[in-house]
Amino acid sequence: MKRYLLGIDVGTSAVKCVVYDPDTGKNKSSSRPLSMESPSEGCAELSCDKIWANIISCVSEILSNAQIAGSVAAIGVDSLCPSLIAMDASGAPLTNVITFMDTRSKGEADSIRSAIGGDDIFRITGNRM
Repeated sequence: MKRYLLGIDVGTSAVKCVVYDPDTGKNKSSSRPLSMESPSEGCAELSCDKIWANIISCVSEILSNAQIAGSVAAIGVDSLCPSLIAMDASGAPLTNVITFMDTRSKGEADSIRSAIGGDDIFRITGNRM
């Protein structure tokens, strides 16, 4: 049975999906747009529901057009990060995706950086603040 690879990328402006045939090197792709939401100053959020609906739509389109449903050997997923979603105990989102472009916590970040120091934060966490 022929096997395919499926890739899903969730970015700041779109969900993109591709199915790849490793034997021929050919692929088929699909994408759906996303819109950044900014309900207040400094907010940069994406809708969890819209992301999920776009993933379902893209994957469904690509698998039906390529007629390969049931023949996917592996799925690779890439997403924007660092990002944050608050979830309830069952895993349902309580918030939109708070993206890396969100600046609402700038004051808190400045205070932490002043108290600990940027170099120590990087040494401890592996991330710049």
